[in-house]
Amino acid sequence: MGLDISNLALPLEQNKKLEQLIRNYGRECIFPARYIFLEPGTPLKDVIYIMEGRTRHYMAGPDGTEKILYTLSDGWFFGEAPSSVNEPTGLFSKTEIQTVLYRIPLSTYHNLLERV
Repeated sequence: MGLDISNLALPLEQNKKLEQLIRNYGRECIFPARYIFLEPGTPLKDVIYIMEGRTRHYMAGPDGTEKILYTLSDGWFFGEAPSSVNEPTGLFSKTEIQTVLYRIPLSTYHNLLERV
């Protein structure tokens, strides 16, 4: 029994539909490489989607050393947890290369999840 490759294209179609919804309902933010766009204590009212680029999320010690917790690239969401519990972020978030993000208000994000 062979692999049905027609199913392999389906996620790409779904991603295109999702990204079109994000473009329609989100606010585009374009940042240069090595730009810190969130700092600990920043209130986060949006869920953020990475349309293209790469981000680094880390904590910094008193001496400036970074502890990288994760990096994300195209197609990832983040910020759901602090937005949902109405808490500020506890991390630094920085672009590693030029990055296009979309900020989606939490209520809109929940409505979109119901539609997808």
